Amino acid sequence: MRKHVHILITLATLMLTAGTGSAQLDSANTWVSTALAGGPHTVHSVIVDPERPDTVFAGTSPGSIYQSLNTTSTWAEITNAGTTINQDVYGITFNPLNADVVWAGSQNTGIFKSVDRGVTWSATSVTGPFTTWKVQFHPQDTTRMYAQTGLNLFISNDSGANWAITSIDTVTGVNAIALAVMPLSPDTLLCGVAGDGVYRSLNGGTSWSIPNSGLTDLDITAAVPSPEFAATAYVTTTGGGVFVTADAGSTWTAQNTGITNLNLESITVSESNPTVMYVGGDNGEVYKSPDRGLTWIEITGDLGVSAAVNDLFVHPDSANVVYAALDDIYRLKQAGLDSVSFFPTGTVPARLQLVDVDADMVADVLAANAGAQSIQVMLNGSQGATFSSTSYSTGAQPTVLGSGDLDGDGDTDVIIGNQLQQTIAILDNDSTGTFSTPREIFVGRSVTELVVADIDTDQDIDLAVIDETVGTISVYLNDGLGSFGAPKTITGPTGATSMVGEDFNGDGITDLLVSSSTGTVTLFQNLGNASFVIQPALTLSGTPTHLQAGDFDIDGDIDFAAAASDQTVRIWNNQGEGTFGDSAQVSLADTVTSLVAVDLDEDGYLDLFTPLPDGDVTVLINDANGVFTDSVVVGVQTGGLGAGSAGDLNGDGNSDIAVARLSDNGLVLYSNPISQNIKAPAAPRDVVAADSQSDLGGRVTLTWRRPNVDETTGRITQYNVWRSTDETGTYTLLASLDTTATVVRDSVFANRTYIDSSATVGTTHYYYLVSENGSGTLSAPSDIVNAASAPQPFFD
Repeated sequence: MRKHVHILITLATLMLTAGTGSAQLDSANTWVSTALAGGPHTVHSVIVDPERPDTVFAGTSPGSIYQSLNTTSTWAEITNAGTTINQDVYGITFNPLNADVVWAGSQNTGIFKSVDRGVTWSATSVTGPFTTWKVQFHPQDTTRMYAQTGLNLFISNDSGANWAITSIDTVTGVNAIALAVMPLSPDTLLCGVAGDGVYRSLNGGTSWSIPNSGLTDLDITAAVPSPEFAATAYVTTTGGGVFVTADAGSTWTAQNTGITNLNLESITVSESNPTVMYVGGDNGEVYKSPDRGLTWIEITGDLGVSAAVNDLFVHPDSANVVYAALDDIYRLKQAGLDSVSFFPTGTVPARLQLVDVDADMVADVLAANAGAQSIQVMLNGSQGATFSSTSYSTGAQPTVLGSGDLDGDGDTDVIIGNQLQQTIAILDNDSTGTFSTPREIFVGRSVTELVVADIDTDQDIDLAVIDETVGTISVYLNDGLGSFGAPKTITGPTGATSMVGEDFNGDGITDLLVSSSTGTVTLFQNLGNASFVIQPALTLSGTPTHLQAGDFDIDGDIDFAAAASDQTVRIWNNQGEGTFGDSAQVSLADTVTSLVAVDLDEDGYLDLFTPLPDGDVTVLINDANGVFTDSVVVGVQTGGLGAGSAGDLNGDGNSDIAVARLSDNGLVLYSNPISQNIKAPAAPRDVVAADSQSDLGGRVTLTWRRPNVDETTGRITQYNVWRSTDETGTYTLLASLDTTATVVRDSVFANRTYIDSSATVGTTHYYYLVSENGSGTLSAPSDIVNAASAPQPFFD
């Protein structure tokens, strides 16, 4: 059956968002027949309710509309649709501003409208006797509508109350089977006509032309605009496959790499990831493109139906979930993590952690659900495509979360801090990601922060907790088998807001860093036996809310970042031995809901994941010197954001991110949202010039260093040495050193040396160095250093 593909595109599709609702938890890579009731059918259209992604509608022959309220597990016929429309139902469309209003096209009886989300239907002024394939909306003005019919293209300027035939062909009419309304240039309409090709209007349908250059098959079956590019659209044909235009229909190019059946019936674009497209063939084939149609992969798999794929619809939460309309509705969930996907957790997660708990080399999801007094363990299947979820009771108000191998058996156990119950709950892992009933340690104070680390240097994992009121730090030492005795207690700051554990002074022992609502951050330096020396407090401009530690400038010392209530993140540079200075502050649009150090742009430097409560999924990008000058919003979520975490969810070696979505009791997963960005080279560090000893004079030795990652990623491919005899005078290029030259490397740095053998004896020479990458981009100059070459004395 000839038809137009469903696609309702608004400007909102330009934002990388996940819909509200629940995720798909099917078995991966298997087509599931949804057993549409009352068959046999031919299904002409399928669509998901834009506000209720578990609700699916199907338009069928014999003529009716079916509805599923549970992601197609069960179906029921909408009785009123069967009696009122009583003809084959083709396209179904929701009003983008009011999902209660739904439109349906029918065979011979025109256009029907529902104002109660499809429960009841009434006829409109367009009554046939021709087929209406589809109703679409103007992307910026929903009072303007288009109806594709077997007679012509109709246009309404009053929300569908009245309709007028366009001027495509007012004499004989056209079968306007397909329509692409360009979302970024909405006055541009491309109307596919069976046998005639594609008509084009640049003025909203007032006048039309039919260029068709390059369109070698004029028998159009479906059309879809690009939500990303103003002049790009795609059509499918009965024998020529897919054609694409990049100039609003002036010229067309076939784009069929990987498609074996060029007799195509349907096409659609993912709303959540518009680089993903699908097309359906006339004999049950389905093809997917991950790259805007440049290449196609057949995903028909076990579908096994020799019938036309009349319609395709991509789930709004997931570019990997697609519905196909044939003799039934079929659903496919594919392996792999989507660019954006939503998964339910049952209640608002107070804390998240992405960590591999079943030893399959991909991160699983742990969510501490404070409202449900439980932790949800979501085991990752099919590289982030599916999750199997188990809930474990924990105790009252689990608000902090950690993990580690507590009993030394080689798997990851889970630790929960219960704020209200004043306990630590330990869930022992059986090595498969299945956990024991929690065993509890009574703390006697609210548990608001948790550190899981070897605190007494005996090679097993200990626990440290703190309460937010009194500030007492309780350290529980592990006996090596996962059991804990009475705690050591340390007086910490009152109003504790966050606590992290790291070796801040470089002695190989885990210290504790604690922030307080008094506006301070205090280092508790560990002496090695869980005894601590308190260092002078650092002061912030606002109340610190989150801490995160990491070697942000890759100098071998652990720095830290502190998010504060004044909508700032301050990065404190460790100057060695746990002393901090050279802090830099970043201002954001709101106070962060989480602070996670993770290298998202794959340049070897830790960035900061900083979700904001207004829904902005924000990342602060490290410039390779521990300075965060770029703030990138990688997505926008409705309903507010909460706790965040990072880990490799799809096994590609790169970090992905997760963040709680508050209004939906669930979390959003983002496949690594920032492409590799090897930024401009940074200047050489720690440059020193010194007279070369044990020679006859005329030689100055220069030494410097950069982190190894700068050279291994290609950020720096050579160093240029500049020299002058006057500090403020003219410098000349003395030498260029390729990074493949001999170098002394340690675990962190490339330590480089250059000898200036042309230095004038007794003259002070001034030097600076500049880093360069393969594209010729230069860094800022290093500090200027100087040295004079002294002559070697002679002895009789």
